[in-house]
Amino acid sequence: MQSENQGRYKRRALDLDEIKQRQQSKRVRRRVFYVALFSALVLVSTAVCFFVLFKIKTVTVEGVTRYSEDEILAAFDVADGSNLYSFDADNMEKKLVSALPYINSVIIERDLPSTVVIHVEEKDPCMYVELNEEKYLLTDDMHILEYTASADKLYGLLRISMEPKTVRRCIVGEKLAFMDIRTGDIIAQAYSEIIKAGLLSRVEYIDANNRFGIYIGLDDCYEVYMGDIYEFDTKLSFAKGIADKLHSLGGAKEKGKIDVSEINKGIFTPE
Repeated sequence: MQSENQGRYKRRALDLDEIKQRQQSKRVRRRVFYVALFSALVLVSTAVCFFVLFKIKTVTVEGVTRYSEDEILAAFDVADGSNLYSFDADNMEKKLVSALPYINSVIIERDLPSTVVIHVEEKDPCMYVELNEEKYLLTDDMHILEYTASADKLYGLLRISMEPKTVRRCIVGEKLAFMDIRTGDIIAQAYSEIIKAGLLSRVEYIDANNRFGIYIGLDDCYEVYMGDIYEFDTKLSFAKGIADKLHSLGGAKEKGKIDVSEINKGIFTPE
């Protein structure tokens, strides 16, 4: 009798364990089903948003002056009706800067549900260089904006005097590249110091064919030998002081050469 009771107890225990396992399996299957259903719903919702919603209906351009809006949109080259996320904004910004040299920077903003806003900041030319009788407009960091044959576009710009043999590469949309890789940075620094000194209206050119022997043209009558870029601001101040003194003494502008390559002395040699 005792063995029969023990047998029944074992069967009941096995039956309970089996029921628990079945219930656990059902719970697991339900979880898997609901997770799969939720994932499917998310995928369907995403697909609906991507293919049905968030389609581009409007593209606006802000900050453009030199380029027309049509030129910006042609370079943007994303068709109306495309999804807002069908293009990579970073790559598109780089593409616009590369395609349109006067653009300094671009920020593309998605304005849900259907608008793209292109924020544009442009560069202005401040210098030009003449190579083999061709003139190229430059920014203050030596980017080449365009080739021009128009004298009107050169008015008020600082001339960079360079011999063709000192230039390695000159392509619109890229930086002007020199045989001496430091030359571009030195010209940019010299230009910056001229701006700080308030002498831009008085300096006609920078000659940096030899970066250790830089010249500038001052007041349309003085060729100023600056030496290297070291303490360029001090040398500019020295040159300005000498030129102002010469003007005050001579009245009319007397042409000649000024040497301020050594900051503790200045030499003027009349023509």
